[in-house]
Amino acid sequence: MKKQIAAILCSALVLTFAGCNTAVPENSGISSADAASSTESSKDTSDTGKIKDESSEETKTTSTSSEYTEKLFGKDILEISITTEEENWNNLIENAGEKPWIECDITIDGVTWENVGIKTKGNTSLQQLLNDESTRYSLKVNFGKYAEDQTCYGLDKLALNNIYADSTYLKEYMSYDLMSYMQVPSSLCTFANITVNGDHYGLFLAVEDADDSYLDRIYGSDSNVNGYKPESMDMDGMPDGGKMPQMPDQDGNNDRPTPPGGDNSDFPQMPDRSGFPQMPDQDGNNDRPTPPGGDDSNMPQMPGGGGMPGGMDGGRDGVDLTYIDDDPASYSNIFDNSIKKTEDEDKQRLISSLKNISSGEKLEESINIDEILRYTACNVFLVNLDSYLSSNCHNYILTELDGQLSMLPWDYNLSFGTYQCDSADTAVNYAIDTVFNGVSEEERPIIAKLLEKEEYREKYHQYLREIAEKYVQSGRFAETVDKITSVIDSYVKEDTTSFDGYDAYIEGIEALKKLVELRAQSVLGQLDGSIPSTAEEQKDSNKLVDVSSVDLKKLGTMNAGREGNKSMPKPGN
Repeated sequence: MKKQIAAILCSALVLTFAGCNTAVPENSGISSADAASSTESSKDTSDTGKIKDESSEETKTTSTSSEYTEKLFGKDILEISITTEEENWNNLIENAGEKPWIECDITIDGVTWENVGIKTKGNTSLQQLLNDESTRYSLKVNFGKYAEDQTCYGLDKLALNNIYADSTYLKEYMSYDLMSYMQVPSSLCTFANITVNGDHYGLFLAVEDADDSYLDRIYGSDSNVNGYKPESMDMDGMPDGGKMPQMPDQDGNNDRPTPPGGDNSDFPQMPDRSGFPQMPDQDGNNDRPTPPGGDDSNMPQMPGGGGMPGGMDGGRDGVDLTYIDDDPASYSNIFDNSIKKTEDEDKQRLISSLKNISSGEKLEESINIDEILRYTACNVFLVNLDSYLSSNCHNYILTELDGQLSMLPWDYNLSFGTYQCDSADTAVNYAIDTVFNGVSEEERPIIAKLLEKEEYREKYHQYLREIAEKYVQSGRFAETVDKITSVIDSYVKEDTTSFDGYDAYIEGIEALKKLVELRAQSVLGQLDGSIPSTAEEQKDSNKLVDVSSVDLKKLGTMNAGREGNKSMPKPGN
C-alpha cells in the first residue's frame, strides 16, 4: 500500500518537476529511488551493458536506460563484491593519493559486471586518510572505463563514499533526503555493504555520480543541458603537488605522521588548541572569542576573508561564478570539469549568464531561480559549509539549460555544521540572513543577487520555514532517521573498518536528532524576529537557542580516521 501511495505522489511531482529525486521511503524507508523512475518511458533506451547473472553464469546484453533508479537505489542495502588481481588492488592502495584506475569485476546483489574501472576519490578527506594511515578509501566506479558503452542498468558511474568524519553514518544520506523533500534535483543514494576479494571493506554510501546518466535522468536524454563540476580544491591543484596544509589533531597538536610524499614543514603550523582550527566568523572576521589553549595572534590569517592557506581560496578561475571576462580560458575550473562535451557557443552562453548575474541584470533569464532558492535554503538549514557558501567554494554541480544556470547538491559528509563551526552553538544558530561564511556577497553572486531582492528573499524564507516546520517539527526527519537506523544498525555493529565505532554511532544518532530539532527552533525564531538573523546582530545577543545539551563532535569530525582502520586486508589474505 505504501508503494502504491508513493508511486501516485511521485507521478504527480514528476508532472511539475521532471526528474526530481523525491526519495519517498518505502518498506524500511531508506531507499532513495523515487519519482525519477516515473519518467523512464521518455528516456533513451538504447544504452546497453554487458553483465553476468550469477544464477545463469552466462554473459548477456540488457536494455539499461535508467533502470538503476529501482534496481540499485530502490534497495535498502546493496551487497557489493569487488574482485581484482592482488597486484591491482595493492597498486590502488599504495598510490591512493594519485588515484590510479584499476580493472576489476564488480558484483551487485548477485549480478556481475566485468572489466569495470575503479579508483580512489576525494580531496580533503582522501588526504586526511593518507595522513592517518587508514585505507578505507572512498571509491569511484566507472562501468564503461574498460568496456565501451557498458553501464550498470543505465548508470555510468557510481560513487562509494566511505562515510568519513561521520559517526552517525547519516549526515550525507539525510542531506540528500532533505534535498529530495524540497524538490531539489539531486543524486540517488543508498547504503552498500562492500567486500574486496572476499574481505570486508565496510558499510559505505552508494551515490549516483554526476555524469551523463545523472543529467539524462534529471533533465531527460533529449535535453540540451550542460553540466559541470567546478572544483578549485582538487588534490592536483594543491600547493606542492597535492599535499594539504598540516592541520591540528583533535587534541590540538600537530603530532600526526607526516603524509607520504612530503614534508609538512613548509605549511603554516596551527597553534595548540582543542577542537577545530580557528576559522573566520560568519561575517568574515577572525574576532570570535579565543578558544582555550591558544592565542589567535599566531593563527595564519585566511586570505580573502577566509580562504585556505597556500592560496587555496575557492574563487579562482570561475568556480565562484563571478564574471571575469569573455575569455573561456578565464573559467578553466568550470570548463575543464564539464560532464558532457561542450562547444564554444555553450561556453559563451554560460559566460553571458555569469555576466548578467554579476551585474544583477536579466536574472530570470540567467538563473533557474526557484531551484537556486530551494538549494540555498537546504544548504543554510544544514549549515553545509564545505561548499559554495564558504571560502572552499566547491562541492556543487553547475547546470546550464538554454542560458539558465542552476546548482545541484554534491558531497554532504560534513553537513550539519561539522565543518567550520567550532561548536553546536555556531551550527544551531547559524544566521539565515548572513548566508556566506568568511566570504563576501560579491564573491558569491548567483545566490547573493537573488537574496538582494525582497520577493526572492521572502521565497527563500518560506522554504526555510517549510523545512523547519514540515520536515523537522512534523516528525518526518526523526522518523526517517529511526527507519534507517533500524536497517543499518546490525551492519554498523559489524563494520570492522568503521572510523569511530558502534558506540559513537549510537551517540551520534541521538546528537544529530537533537541538533536538528534545535536548528529548526533557531531558524523559526530568526524568521519570526525573536532571534537575530544576521551574524552581526547575533554577536552580543542573549536570545540565541541554548545548545548546552548537544556536543557537535558526537556527529563526527575531521581526523576521525586516526582511530579508524590502519591495515585493511589485502586480497587473498
